[in-house]
This record gives sequence, C-alpha cells and structure tokens, in this order.
Amino acid sequence: MTTSSISSEQQIEGDGFFEIVANNFEEETYSMIGLTDYIGTSSYWPNLDFNMYAYKPINITEQRRHLIVKLNNNSTSGWIWPSGGTVLNNGDVLRVERIQNKIYFTHNGNPLGELIDHTNGAPLRAAVYFVAGSSSNVGEQSVSNPKIGYSTNQYEKFSYTRYDELGRISEAGEMNVPQGRYIINDEGILIDNTIGQEAGVNTTLYPDNITSIRSQVTKTTYDLPATPALQDLFEDYSAQNTRNRVTNVKYYSTYTSNSISDNSLHYDYDIHGNVKEMITHINDEFLENSDNAYFSVLYDYDLISGNVNQVTYQKDKRDQFIHRYEYDADNRIQYVETSSDGVVWEKDAQYEYYKHGPLARVQIGDKKVQEQIMLILFMDGSKV
Repeated sequence: MTTSSISSEQQIEGDGFFEIVANNFEEETYSMIGLTDYIGTSSYWPNLDFNMYAYKPINITEQRRHLIVKLNNNSTSGWIWPSGGTVLNNGDVLRVERIQNKIYFTHNGNPLGELIDHTNGAPLRAAVYFVAGSSSNVGEQSVSNPKIGYSTNQYEKFSYTRYDELGRISEAGEMNVPQGRYIINDEGILIDNTIGQEAGVNTTLYPDNITSIRSQVTKTTYDLPATPALQDLFEDYSAQNTRNRVTNVKYYSTYTSNSISDNSLHYDYDIHGNVKEMITHINDEFLENSDNAYFSVLYDYDLISGNVNQVTYQKDKRDQFIHRYEYDADNRIQYVETSSDGVVWEKDAQYEYYKHGPLARVQIGDKKVQEQIMLILFMDGSKV
C-alpha cells in the first residue's frame, strides 16, 4: 500500500475554496480531496473534516471513478451518492468550498452535497490524499491545476434570470461566484475566464452549472396544479384552470439544491383566468407551530365586466377583513367599503369624476369630517 498527499500550508480563513482537476488516476488509486482544521491521519486515511472520496469500483474495468461525498460533523458522519454515483473522468473539476458557515461539494460546477461547517469558521487547510495498491503512479501527477482561494472577499455577485422552454421567467436571483472567474463581454455574453469560452447559460443545467450558491432567488412555476395537501387549503380548487398560469412563486433568501423556501404564493384560477384565491405560506417555525403559517385571499369578480367586486382576507377566520367595490356605468370605481364581518360596512373612499371622464375628487373616510383630495385638470391633461 502506497500513500502520498498534496497539502497546502496556506490556510483558508473565512470563506474559501479548494479545487483540483482530475488528471491521470491509475486503476487501483483511491483519492480524497477535502478541507480540515487539523492535521492527522489514521492507519492510512487522513482525518479530513469535509471531503470528496473518489474510487474505482471493482466491477468496472474502464479507467474512471465514481465520486461519493463524505460528510463529517463531529458526532455524525454519512455518505452521499450524488446522482446515484457520479462518474469521474480525466479533466473533471472537483471543488470543496466554504461559504457562510456551510461546506459545498461540486463536480464540474454541479452540486453534490452540503453540510454545516462545525469548525465555527476556523482556518481550514486544503489537502489531496492518494492511496494505491501496486500502482506507482500516485500523487501530484494524478491531479493538475490545484487552486486555493482564501480571501474573505473573493466572491462577487451576478444577477441572473432563467427562462423555460416557452420563454417565461422561471427563476431569478443573485449568484455568488469566485472573484474574476466570470466576465460579461462587449456582446453581453457571460465568459468563463478559466477556459476563455462562453459559460453554459443555454442549458437546462443553468445556473447550477455555474454555481450552487445563490441568494434572493425567486422561482416561478407554471401550469402544474398544487399538491393535494395544498389544494385542501383552498376553498374550491380548480386544477383544470392552471394551464398557462402561474401556479406558485417561491422565494429563497439563500438557495441551494435542497433549500426550503422562506415564503411562497400559491394561486387558484377561475375559468376566465382570473385569480380566484391566493394562499401565502410563510416558512416560520413559530407560525407553523401555532397554525398560522398560511394566509388566504379570495377574489370575487363581475361576470360581465370582469371588475373585482370583493376581496376577502382570511375568510371566516378571526382576522377576517373584506374590501368591496362599486362601479358606475362606465366601469369607473365609485366606492370602496370595508368590513370585518360582512355585515357592518364602513365607506373608506368615494370617487367623483369630471363629466368628460377623468378623476376629479377622492373623499377618504366614512364620517362627515373627512379628507378630500381635489384634482385640477389643465387643458394639456396634467393634474395638480
């Protein structure tokens, strides 16, 4: 058994990454790339806190390896088989990265797994270890282009937008990428400086193939009806009316492959395509435990004009609140009234118009003492 290693005396303080390119692995070579906050070895495996483990299955004769990710977290450890066993080929890029107290594992930019950084931000040393049987081709010749980033200011943000096959926005947010790795050229094309070519933005893998670390992400789903559990929360869900409609919008303050949204909006439609009901979900432990994580808004429309007649917040709940609207013969809003029980109503606003159409005055309030907003219309159509 032969053991060798490549390690860095340079430590990653704060956020940082360690990256290598797989080169010439021999058939009997086992390798491990990872980060650690201490130096130590067992009989022949190093004690790396966070590592990716590449090995050659005995029943596969080709010169390639499968990757698994080993997760160590003090008292717990585990193995993750990414995508059922990701094949490792020569030229593939492996990266272990710490960002904001999490460790991320990526293979050619695709996320393999993540875990909490139990070192509490301690400086991390990067290392690659090799163990071989009869092979002598083990060590530095098995990898190329080792890179280490240790500056706490090494990341920059790009805003991005992803579209579905119909050109509709399906995801938008900010991606965190290594400083200087990507640029936008004069033609507006995103270029990967490490290869000097266009980054893969026109692929179904985008933006996961660029980075698995994203923030302020909004994901929009079209056409697909709500899950049965969500449908039960609606007053009268119509799954047949979702085609070409936004069915949910989810927001993530920070996003990875297994993130849970901070909040989300879910929609139900009538046969005319109007939003019939909207449910808001806030992912908060206190609200979940108190059965207050979901909020409903119901809409009632005039069948002929399509005007909104009434909006009901939290129907039949303790915090119910209702708006209703009245219109004139020209479909201009005349009154807005509110109620907490649907029985006693208060006039919140009254609208008056010039004879030739434009809004002239708004009276706010239900009592005789009320605020009035006068709108004076000039000949050129401007208002004061």
